[in-house]
Amino acid sequence: MIGVAGSVWLIIVAAFMVGAAFSAPMVIWGTLLQRRVPPHLLGRVASLDIMELNPAFDEHNRTAIVAVELVESLFGKSTLMRR
Repeated sequence: MIGVAGSVWLIIVAAFMVGAAFSAPMVIWGTLLQRRVPPHLLGRVASLDIMELNPAFDEHNRTAIVAVELVESLFGKSTLMRR
C-alpha cells in the first residue's frame, strides 16, 4: 500500500480505516461478553474465548472438542461423561 500511494495523507487515512475496521468488532464483542455472560461465568467464558482466538494456548484442541460437544447437545446428543 505504501509503495502504491502517492500521498502521505492517503496512507494515514487508509491506516486509520484499517485500524477502525479491526478494532470496532473487538469492542462490540467485549461489550457483549460483559453484558450477556453471568458474572460468575465471565472468567471461564473469557478464557475459552482467548483459547479459540489463539489456538497455540489450546492443548490437544480441548476447547474445540467442547464446542463440538455443545453443538451436538443442541441437536439432542448426550455429551455428559462421554470419554
